[in-house]
Amino acid sequence: MDHSQWNLFGGFDRLDTVPADEIKSLWWSDKFVDVPIQPIWVTVKIPRDCPAGDYAGKLTVTSRGQTPVVIPVQLNVVGNWALPDPENFKTYVGLVESPETVAAYYKVPMWSDEHWKLLDQTFSLMAQFGTKEIYIPLTGHSLTDNSDAMVRWIKQPDGSYRYDYSIAEKYIDLATKDLKQLRTVCLIVLNCKLRREKGHAVLHRA
Repeated sequence: MDHSQWNLFGGFDRLDTVPADEIKSLWWSDKFVDVPIQPIWVTVKIPRDCPAGDYAGKLTVTSRGQTPVVIPVQLNVVGNWALPDPENFKTYVGLVESPETVAAYYKVPMWSDEHWKLLDQTFSLMAQFGTKEIYIPLTGHSLTDNSDAMVRWIKQPDGSYRYDYSIAEKYIDLATKDLKQLRTVCLIVLNCKLRREKGHAVLHRA
């Protein structure tokens, strides 16, 4: 799937650390149109001890072959009350993270160094919502439609099994680095498959 299909409204990829070299298309109305538009998102982290008041800065936008454009940025800090850290939110958004989707979208090998770096960025973004749960599939083709399990079942000559927990352990360690108030590690043990029937997704046990 190409980039334009993922960012239908001309959005940006939160895991990208640099802007795209080329802007191909922007979704508008019911079709794609070729327009030289790239949204710029400006985020500000305000220190807890920042005094209330008006603050000003500037953002310089450069483009190959174009004159730099200076954009004024204004920020108003109201009062001396600060929101709690996301891990202390009373409510939170329960997100189901999909490692295989990350690997497929960015075209990196599963559980490679590049993959782990992307997952680290993913958990950092999830932490901003105060996410307090992660999911560990113990079988392939579970509810998350993963192709493999995070725990490897290795059959022994005598018919018994030994278990390789290294991927699951590293995944949990990486998640807890950012998800400070992790409350639930959900083990997915239901083996099932999703398939399309008359335009609808139907769940079947394998």
